[in-house]
Amino acid sequence: MAYLEKEDFEIIKKKRTIVTNNAYQLAPWSEVLFFMDHDWFKKHEVSLASYHGLKVTIAVQMKEDKGIKWLKRGSKAMISLDPCIVNNGNNSGHCAVNLAYHFGVSKIILVGFDMRIVESKHNYHDKHHRKMKDSIYQDEYIPNLESMKEPLEKQGVQILNATPESALKAFPFVDLKNTINL
Repeated sequence: MAYLEKEDFEIIKKKRTIVTNNAYQLAPWSEVLFFMDHDWFKKHEVSLASYHGLKVTIAVQMKEDKGIKWLKRGSKAMISLDPCIVNNGNNSGHCAVNLAYHFGVSKIILVGFDMRIVESKHNYHDKHHRKMKDSIYQDEYIPNLESMKEPLEKQGVQILNATPESALKAFPFVDLKNTINL
């Protein structure tokens, strides 16, 4: 999320938006919030009470939680075609892409998918509870996201990357301002 400007939020505010983790604070108007980690939820539980969008997780601890849609955690690669399962790619962005597929979209525009360390941080939400290896992007996140390309294309879903300087090169790069109005 390092490269989003205030005007970018105004552009995407008019579109269907899935945010992950702390991005709900930047886009409280978003329709969907996805998070993977129960520990993250516990740290944000009070402030999330005022979030009015759909909250979705694969955290098994939340399976019976009212007000949160729980989906089964799938494999780390590709996508799940089963609407009750989200493949996780070991990162929330991967899950959000699979979730967007379940919502029936034909185009997904990636925003904030740096897939690299930015300003000495691994995540937009830099208070992650676990230590991450610097190589996690090249070793796990990027290959897992790339594995979604062919199955999504077969399903008629196009993915575009509107994240300047993203290390994720498998999807065509686009300018957010010019693409969002297409």
